[in-house]
Amino acid sequence: MSHCLRPALMAAMFVLGAGAAVSTLADDFAPSHHCRKPYKPYRFSSESELESFKDEVERYGECIKEFVSEQKEAARTHQEAGSEAIDEWNSFVRLELR
Repeated sequence: MSHCLRPALMAAMFVLGAGAAVSTLADDFAPSHHCRKPYKPYRFSSESELESFKDEVERYGECIKEFVSEQKEAARTHQEAGSEAIDEWNSFVRLELR
């Protein structure tokens, strides 16, 4: 194998291995939300009960939206960390292993 191909092959193997490791870990620790789903009665006994239910539905929706937003931000942060690690590796291979 050519000396020039080794760093490229090593980089490719690292990227593939890192991607597999990250996806495996991600499945092991999936968080869940702690939002409370409102109970809808068969029939509302008063206007205030209906309004209270609507408020609970709104709080539930906001809680879910906040959870989803937090998960998207965490995913973005993890993706950036992975990209930075790959960039560091590629720089090391390009500059140090020549």
